[in-house]
Amino acid sequence: MPLKLLEYPHPALRARGKPVERIDRELQLAAGEMLDIIYKQEGLGLAAQQGGLDCRMIVINFEGDANNKDQELVAVNPVVLESSGAMKGREG
Repeated sequence: MPLKLLEYPHPALRARGKPVERIDRELQLAAGEMLDIIYKQEGLGLAAQQGGLDCRMIVINFEGDANNKDQELVAVNPVVLESSGAMKGREG
């Protein structure tokens, strides 16, 4: 089933995703779909909840360019270690 981009104020956007316990084909396909969504929306990144998934995963392309695959990052069970509270640059 294709992922659907959820928009604010959808309640799923406030939910904490479940930890990923296994990286399988289904999760890999979901990450690919999430990257497709950011390129279609001209964004830089997407959290799993924004794609309607209930897991802890984010995808990022630091350049926002589908042709630059070496700028892609898929993070499973990411943890924020530090935050300045300030955002710099483009918000995707």
